[in-house]
Amino acid sequence: MSPLLHHHPPNNDSFTNIVSGFNWESSKKKGGSYNFLIKSIPEIAASGITHVWLPPPSHSASSEGYLPGRLYDLDASQYGTQDELKTLIKEFHSNGIQCVADIVINHRTAERQDSDGRWNIFEGGTPDDRLDWDHSCICIDDITKSGDTTTNSGGTGNPDTGADFNGAPDIDHLNTRVQRELSDWMNWLKTEIGFDGWRFDFARGY
Repeated sequence: MSPLLHHHPPNNDSFTNIVSGFNWESSKKKGGSYNFLIKSIPEIAASGITHVWLPPPSHSASSEGYLPGRLYDLDASQYGTQDELKTLIKEFHSNGIQCVADIVINHRTAERQDSDGRWNIFEGGTPDDRLDWDHSCICIDDITKSGDTTTNSGGTGNPDTGADFNGAPDIDHLNTRVQRELSDWMNWLKTEIGFDGWRFDFARGY
């Protein structure tokens, strides 16, 4: 567990205590991090925690979840399955604790290469075309670095509006399809999975 982060509203009539439900090694937890964390809920609730911050829930090129790819594919997460996550959130709710999702949407890893060998073809993780993007959804000035190798992802979208992230293609957040489909995905995380709120990763990149 990470140290507790406390926030007290100015009127002092109520308070929020939020705890991180994961650390950088949690994705390696034997039996799954979700299944491990659910055992700690009674202790967390008894300590006065009101919110728990959970890790990025989707398929990712990195085990920690911060290089997401198929955003709707929660079964590919290294922290556990979609059903395990829903069970965890339901149990937190039963104990009066709300769940905050770590949302990583500044950048995204592609599923496959285009005809020129550039990694810019994305899959959303559903049978339809939700979040199935191409180069048009990547910033035109995006540069990706891997070790000593620098590559252009072939983006044709708007210029990046924030800080560069060179580990994966920077998504064009001025693109109306990007805006619509990410909003739909986050609403799905709320209505179908049960999340109550968001923590946005690398917000300075937007």
